Amino acid sequence: MTFPLLNLPNELLVKIFGLLEFDDFISMKSTCKVAKNVAEKNVKFMPKKEKDSMRIYFGFRRIGNCLTIVETCLDGKKKTLTFGSDENLMLYLSNLKIINRFFIDAYNPSFISHFTIGSLIENVEILNLSNIKIPMSATEILPLFKACKKLNHFCLESGSLINGKLLTLVDQMNYCYSVRCHGESNLEIDNECLQIISSKSTELTPVLQIFVPEIPSSITLTALVEFLRSTIFLQNSSISLSRVIGTRHELISSFFPLIRLLHFEATLYDFEAMISVSEDVYIRLNICNFQAPVLD
Repeated sequence: MTFPLLNLPNELLVKIFGLLEFDDFISMKSTCKVAKNVAEKNVKFMPKKEKDSMRIYFGFRRIGNCLTIVETCLDGKKKTLTFGSDENLMLYLSNLKIINRFFIDAYNPSFISHFTIGSLIENVEILNLSNIKIPMSATEILPLFKACKKLNHFCLESGSLINGKLLTLVDQMNYCYSVRCHGESNLEIDNECLQIISSKSTELTPVLQIFVPEIPSSITLTALVEFLRSTIFLQNSSISLSRVIGTRHELISSFFPLIRLLHFEATLYDFEAMISVSEDVYIRLNICNFQAPVLD
């Protein structure tokens, strides 16, 4: 005998199933073949549940074969979910929409299909990657950036195994409000990367922070000066770089008298200054070291 609920049209069942919590949804689709078919064939039509942020743990957070998600709902409440099968994780993600922050711990390119499901992360503005465990290139992270249509914050932690150019990722961002790389990384920032960041800046999409003091840099002084003069910054913005090809004297001369040197003991930086780049807008510039240009 068929349960009366399952005699309803599929359109109504889809709406009803979409209101269930995930555990209840899994239980429902496990009751019989009819419920299973309706759930799996129509999950993409179910109402998307919006989450303010989501943190996904892979790798060292894995318990047995489980994958753990910590999600924050719009009301600020947090919930931890553990999935024993990849099928259930994919099913769960396909019915969500993250609208603000997305954190991935121990990112692995083989999981990219999890995150590009439907509209799951197209509204994400803040992306954090941490604890990269396997060697990979920037292009292997690119599909994730392409799926985040509104991305303007990017933070990388413990990314020493990532190789390539930072511009590969920055180019896919909607604009570059904040770009941060904590710890050593093999990503390189260069003149073209600065040009891309600058080209995306407007009064509505300004730059606040470029923090990359431990990644390789081939930025020249000429490119840096042009970047500072042509980019739209917020007040109290900051830029931290590992290296600039040029001299301190040339940099100071380029902005004199609108530059004020800062002096702090025992810091990472060889050069620290406040620079007036426009009316009422000052930015803090930190540079670990200068390298004299090679003369032809």
